[in-house]
Amino acid sequence: MADNSTSLRFGWFALLVFLAACVSPEQPVAPTGSTLRGYVRPANALATVTATGATGGVSRPATVDTVSGLFTWNDLPAGSYSLDFDQARGYDKPLRRIVNLPFGKATQLDTLRLCRDGQVKGGTVTWIANDTAFSATRVRGLIETSFNNTLLLTAETRNGSRTEMLDFKLQARFTGPGTYALNALPQAAYSSYLYRDTVRATYTTSGSTGGTLVVDSYDACTGAITGTFAFTATDPRATPARQRRIRAGRFALRL
Repeated sequence: MADNSTSLRFGWFALLVFLAACVSPEQPVAPTGSTLRGYVRPANALATVTATGATGGVSRPATVDTVSGLFTWNDLPAGSYSLDFDQARGYDKPLRRIVNLPFGKATQLDTLRLCRDGQVKGGTVTWIANDTAFSATRVRGLIETSFNNTLLLTAETRNGSRTEMLDFKLQARFTGPGTYALNALPQAAYSSYLYRDTVRATYTTSGSTGGTLVVDSYDACTGAITGTFAFTATDPRATPARQRRIRAGRFALRL
């Protein structure tokens, strides 16, 4: 009888040990999918990122944390994914990315850095036309090197009842900091006219007149550009021809 009791107790003990081993927190849990994560800078430059499986069936958006810039997916099936980005207003749209996820592992993307879309948001432009100093009260334009290598800038101000306006057009020429010749129509122009005038005095650069625009600094991602300019322009409609000498020009713009 004692032997049977001892055997029974041993059997219960063995069963308890087996059950404890089955539920022990020390046992590793088999992975069920892959993890993908990344960061964007600036942190508020993206709204969402969508991961789409190459074979279809999986399309999952991830919201970007506007403080840390983190976006992440958990438990994605292994395989190839395309990442599409929904940028915030004022930023260039990033190109689609392709990433391959191994089963059960975490993949860290390189930090994504977004640049401004190039639209001029504000800033200062000052110059001297003949002997009168001006400071722009309104600036607008587009400055970018990603697609068309363009610098378009218009700055204007009111001088009493008269409007003074500068125009720069560097199309398919702008590549960043450097010196740009303003010696052909219509790379630079200057207009001076009374409010509601139908006829403007417009002075433009040409082969015989011109000057330079110097870009001292340019950062598309932080959205800043600075530089100087000076040129001489002619009103071709006037008889005799009239000129405007623009000197000591400076600009510091926010994109």
